[in-house]
Amino acid sequence: MKINLSCKCEPKQNHTMTITQIKNKIRQKLNRFQIIRDENRHHQIHEKAAWNSINKAIAFNGWELTDEMKQSADDYAVRVFGGKEYAPWLYFFSLCQGGFKEGWIPLNFYSKYVLPDASLVRVSSVKTFSNVVFKTEAFPDVGYYLYGKFYNRDFSPLTFEEFKRKVARSFEKIFVKEDNSLRGMHIHIFDCEELSEEDFEPLGNCVIQYPVEQHQFFSDVISGPTAAIRVITVRNLRGAIEHRASYLKFGRIGHQWYKTTAGIWVAVIDDVGRLSSSCFGSGYQKFNAHPDTQVGFEAKIVPSHKEVVELSIRLHRTVPHFPIIGWDIAVDCDGNPIVLEWNAGAPHPDIRFSEASIGPCFTGLGWENLKK
Repeated sequence: MKINLSCKCEPKQNHTMTITQIKNKIRQKLNRFQIIRDENRHHQIHEKAAWNSINKAIAFNGWELTDEMKQSADDYAVRVFGGKEYAPWLYFFSLCQGGFKEGWIPLNFYSKYVLPDASLVRVSSVKTFSNVVFKTEAFPDVGYYLYGKFYNRDFSPLTFEEFKRKVARSFEKIFVKEDNSLRGMHIHIFDCEELSEEDFEPLGNCVIQYPVEQHQFFSDVISGPTAAIRVITVRNLRGAIEHRASYLKFGRIGHQWYKTTAGIWVAVIDDVGRLSSSCFGSGYQKFNAHPDTQVGFEAKIVPSHKEVVELSIRLHRTVPHFPIIGWDIAVDCDGNPIVLEWNAGAPHPDIRFSEASIGPCFTGLGWENLKK
């Protein structure tokens, strides 16, 4: 009889990690460390910015940030957003309105969780691309300069001589805005009769626009820089587009166009277009009238406000990819809305003034749940 003494034994398991596994573990820990470091830096930047705004507003206006305001903001930040790091912007909003209100969105939460996917961000900053997206007569575009070539409003090519004749027939001056221009920077004014091709060469791609002859309502406040209505539209929980806030942006004497660092803001307090009786400078110094002209705003109603809002909603509906868009719209001498620019990505539409002056403006949109 043949006896088989062999047996099958389970192979001994090797609990030793391979080099690849060790590297993956290290990589995962480094990634987690990077995420935490970036998150902390994000909140530190916003904390510094919030306190800078708070201190300026207190110094300018003599306001007081009370312990009660801070405690209410701390409790709300922890309960709704998950941490006290979201409280400083709530302090600022409370300071501006003289008390805490539920529903405000801290800017460090807004910029991290509400703004669109990064792949969409560049679209709104490329000025020459705006009319490709919206296909509307509401932009004051007369042409484009792209990669060293001139184009008509419909993007048909023009020689420089053809382009110069075209604009000189209709306008004395043109505005030229470089792609990625923001906050009133990288804007140029050229005399049409003296225009040369060399004027454009150092600018790169840019949109060429006619100057808007603004409604007398705005010139009565301050002549010179064109005033704009900042309209903020959002995508709601149903996917529809709605208007949430408006305010006027006026320039200052000595400036040819509006600049964020030297602007005056006036909140629109209702759907009719009625203005607040007070206005603010860029450092949140409160005034009872435009500081350069002493023209007040009480009982004034923005002309064509309804049409401006309707246009903003209609245009936003064509790109519901964006959860929020800030529109800068002028009203011409005939009451027509003219879209000067739109902001949805970089720079993102700033909700700070709306929240501080008439907010909370963005309740019921589910934004506070985006982190969860």
